[in-house]
Amino acid sequence: MQTKKLTVGIRNALLCAFGAACGLGVNDLYAQVATSAAAPAPAPATSAAQDGGAAATDAQKNATNLNAVQVTGQLESLLRAQETKRDDIGVVDSVSAAEAGQFPDQNVADALQRVPGVSVNRSGGESSQITVRGFGPQFVNVLVNGRDMASSSTDRAFDFDVLPVELLQQAVVYKTGMANLDEGGIGGTVNLVTAQPMDFNGFHASASAGGMNDTSAGGKVTPKVSGIIGNTNADHTFGWLVSAVYYKRDHETQSVDTSGWMHMGFPWVNPNYTDVYLPQSLQGSVTHEKRTRQALSGAIDWKPIDDLTVKVDGLYSEYKVDYGYNAFGLYTNPYVIDSITPGANNTAQSFSENATGGMSNDYIKESNPRDSKNMQFGLNLNYQIDKDTQIDLDSSVSRAWNKQSANGYFVVVGTRNIGVNPAWTNNGDSLLPSYTDFLSPTDVNDLHAHVTNEGTQSPNVSNGIFANRLHLSHTFQEGVLSRLDFGLEQSSQTKTMDTYNTPNSFGCAEYCGYVATIPASAIGAHVANFGSLVGGVSPGFPSQWVDYDVNKLFAYLATPAAYNQLPNADAFKAQLDANGGSFGAIPDPQKYSRIHELVRAAYAMGTLDGNMGEMPWELNLGLRYTKTDTTSEAYSVPLVSLVVNPNDPTNAIPTYGSISPISAHGSYSN
Repeated sequence: MQTKKLTVGIRNALLCAFGAACGLGVNDLYAQVATSAAAPAPAPATSAAQDGGAAATDAQKNATNLNAVQVTGQLESLLRAQETKRDDIGVVDSVSAAEAGQFPDQNVADALQRVPGVSVNRSGGESSQITVRGFGPQFVNVLVNGRDMASSSTDRAFDFDVLPVELLQQAVVYKTGMANLDEGGIGGTVNLVTAQPMDFNGFHASASAGGMNDTSAGGKVTPKVSGIIGNTNADHTFGWLVSAVYYKRDHETQSVDTSGWMHMGFPWVNPNYTDVYLPQSLQGSVTHEKRTRQALSGAIDWKPIDDLTVKVDGLYSEYKVDYGYNAFGLYTNPYVIDSITPGANNTAQSFSENATGGMSNDYIKESNPRDSKNMQFGLNLNYQIDKDTQIDLDSSVSRAWNKQSANGYFVVVGTRNIGVNPAWTNNGDSLLPSYTDFLSPTDVNDLHAHVTNEGTQSPNVSNGIFANRLHLSHTFQEGVLSRLDFGLEQSSQTKTMDTYNTPNSFGCAEYCGYVATIPASAIGAHVANFGSLVGGVSPGFPSQWVDYDVNKLFAYLATPAAYNQLPNADAFKAQLDANGGSFGAIPDPQKYSRIHELVRAAYAMGTLDGNMGEMPWELNLGLRYTKTDTTSEAYSVPLVSLVVNPNDPTNAIPTYGSISPISAHGSYSN
């Protein structure tokens, strides 16, 4: 086995030398080669021959003593990824910093999509979560520098979009389990490795600056800047490193959709129409996002004595999305359809509605902002007991949070289609359906309040992890058994979620149903031009419709001029006063949850290797024991009654009972 290792080492030295020569031949395009007098010389080629083996002897004949060769840049990064895949016992793939830098990746998930077996969830032109071997994001363990990283997602999935790809030195994807890997990664385990001080020699600094031209948002150029600076002393006993990233992007998404299909009978039109399929709506929307991603990482490596290494590193990242959604919607009310023509497969080909105003022109606005912040701080102590035995202790704390729930909203202002007969047409396979004969979407003089909710769009999430790991390893120079590993681990994790909204949705309980008129001047109503959505995929869909100021809308609806139009004005006023005179979002106890998880684990793992004829083999055997204790907390709010909203038959008004806390405890071992 020693012969094989030395042979591989000589082969790598030759490969590095060849890569360095090629790099010098093309003006350092791919590699930079530097000679350092302080660096130790490699073992003489004769040492390989002393171990025996024809391969080592051949390598000796062709080897050249280069004293010290340091390969940096793209070649070194690619070699590192290659060695990771070749040398690991399990099924492993990796992405190097150089590979990631060849593509316009904005975050770590974008880079990981190039790994075989890894697919990504995309939104707005960027990746956010990953799937490994067909298992969803919640079945993928994510580590940063070998440590659990907290996430502000609402489940066990990790949001990779918070981490800029510029912080990445290497990403390793383990597709098979081993005893030293945490449980839960059914799909796989991803270890994201950031740059470390001892990856470099001496003082080093680099920076890059560029611009992002997202044509979907009008072609505005936004900045993307990153830099790294660090230093190590001559004998590599102390080093430090700091890197930073700032990135901004404006993005626009257009969509036209039917929000799904429903099926029902229309006996009032024709007794034979018992099961006809028709769309729930026809809605066109424009979503604007202003994304800002910034991150800062730092690390210190120190060897106070020869056998002790102290590593301290930290990472902070923030991903902020200012999100605005503007839509025009025509929602199908099947009970006002007075004529319908089904096709051969019972899918509606056309229908028309009566003139009672059962369908409205809805002007929809939504905000679901995000401000995800992640941090991790770790300390690692490694002590080399002897040349074959080492022990290391690693402690880390990680937090993630996104607390924008109270700043979201969902509002609808609309106009009933009274006096006209809206008509819907199925335009076949190549186009979306279309509506005609509805009221003008640019009329600001007949507006009515409908949905009025602050908050509600997403929960506040807070996640914290505190972990400790103790690891002991011993390597054997002879025999089939080449390595033994033992470890003890403990992880304490808490995830809390709470959603803010207008209490009891009292605004919609009274305003839903278009019962209160709104002067255009009171809410700053105007006609906005949104263009031909998705290239005119729905023929005749409006390119202009009414827009308005949401803050002015909430302010007006809290005035007597608005709520005195309501059937239950006094009841609404009482709820408004109880909420401080506004629609302001407050925590909803029905949507609160807190989960605490304590995981303790121990493992033992052995690595065996040898040769079967001319073919080397390697086997990994291990045993891992894990005990998990969980505590879940929430609130129970029983539903007492549910009545149909007299202003809007498609909505209901709930009444809830008293709040009571609930909790559950669980424990399991595997």
